[in-house]
Amino acid sequence: MIKPENFNKSPYKEYQNILGEVFHTEIKSLDNTVAKTITLQVTEDCNFACSYCYQHNKTSNHMNFEIAKQIIDNCIHDSEILDNYLAIILDIIGGEPFLEIKLIEQIADYFFSELSKIDFLMASRSRISIISNGSLYFTPDVQNFLDKYKNFVSFNITLDGYKELHDSCR
Repeated sequence: MIKPENFNKSPYKEYQNILGEVFHTEIKSLDNTVAKTITLQVTEDCNFACSYCYQHNKTSNHMNFEIAKQIIDNCIHDSEILDNYLAIILDIIGGEPFLEIKLIEQIADYFFSELSKIDFLMASRSRISIISNGSLYFTPDVQNFLDKYKNFVSFNITLDGYKELHDSCR
């Protein structure tokens, strides 16, 4: 178990830190980060009703592809990002983002396709990060997406303490 006082000594490294070590001579950004993180909230909806959730007023609102496309276009055509960062990390959140798995796949397809046209090396280093409650993990659409992008997706599941506490809040 990692104790708080040893957190910085953990053998686990953030993707940005790995990029920084591998490409240390290429770091140009003023704030010394090597990846630009862009967060997309693809939905406010969730299939749980956790008592502590920050999404107090959940709705069925979701992002449409045109908005996501506009955000991606603005980022990948921004010379400040292209000139100063080694990668872009698309952070996909919700509600429960996997409720919008078709949209997420459409976003990923567009993101990597368009970025490859502009900067193939940046596209190969860029990633998608998704945080989920994990309940839809084994659905066929989610599994197909994770398999398709297995080398480019960081997937995180929220866990809220020991089983009884976790289950009592959800």
